[in-house]
Amino acid sequence: MLSVSLTQKASLFQDNGAYYGDWPPTQTSNRPWAAEEGLLVAKQTLAAAGVPIAYMQLDDWWYYGRFQLGSVRCVQRWEGDRDTINAATHKPALFPGGLPAFQRALGIGLMLYTPFWCEDYDNPGKFNMTTAPKHAPLAGTKIVAPEDSRRFFDAIMEQGTQLTNGHLTAYEIDFLGKIVILSRFACCPSR
Repeated sequence: MLSVSLTQKASLFQDNGAYYGDWPPTQTSNRPWAAEEGLLVAKQTLAAAGVPIAYMQLDDWWYYGRFQLGSVRCVQRWEGDRDTINAATHKPALFPGGLPAFQRALGIGLMLYTPFWCEDYDNPGKFNMTTAPKHAPLAGTKIVAPEDSRRFFDAIMEQGTQLTNGHLTAYEIDFLGKIVILSRFACCPSR
């Protein structure tokens, strides 16, 4: 039996989708249920063991997008994946009830994540974005032009706040080293 003594609350992370997400067709996941069900069980199990959870992080698997870099999805639509069925494993959708319904059932804040944006990103704000050339890091993905960065990330924070019913605990953007290199291609092709 696990014995845990905490003076603070813990956070629950699922890096790279872990058990809950879907995997590229070359890999398999044993997930027999919607991710939202398993995540709720994980939080309830920890609470029953006396481990209080302050917030849950959702990594590079919870949104709509294609596998771009190993098992990392680029962002096509930044919202909870409600209807994608893993073609290789026929696993259920990740969040059939949507991310707001999942957050309500969870009852704690969420830390949301993005890596990089798909070439066919649903760009609701019509932000100025540049597609990485074939020879660049993360080829075929998009980055926001520097002049639109503030407006873009303000919109992302607003969208995250809506997706979490006002309980966006934190936001993580990954692969910044590659994105910075890519931004050099975007801003200054002659370099």
